[in-house]
Amino acid sequence: YLDIVKKYIVGKISLTQFSNFIDERLFELRQDPDSLTGEQCVLSGIQLLLCEISDGFRTTIELEEYLKGLLSPVLTILIPGVSIESSKISTSSSNRDVDYPPVLPPIVTDYRRQLVVA
Repeated sequence: YLDIVKKYIVGKISLTQFSNFIDERLFELRQDPDSLTGEQCVLSGIQLLLCEISDGFRTTIELEEYLKGLLSPVLTILIPGVSIESSKISTSSSNRDVDYPPVLPPIVTDYRRQLVVA
């Protein structure tokens, strides 16, 4: 799915084409309800953003910023006694605080090495 994200960001496909791809891919992934994948979680988050855009709660600029974040790998090193919180965005149109981008479960390696890849 990252290839289609790249195509959308650089303008090779339209928002409608991008949305159609997300819908079709999620339909395929949801055929096995017992299998929840990381791809399904990310695509569901994108689908929610697309719905919020069509309802006027979000903009395509917010979508593009989120998608650019997906293309940038993140490495977080945990420091004992230090708490890391997700950033919050408050949207005036929906008057609610939401995690942005949607927080996905991190992949945790040996905690003694204190390394988390999100």
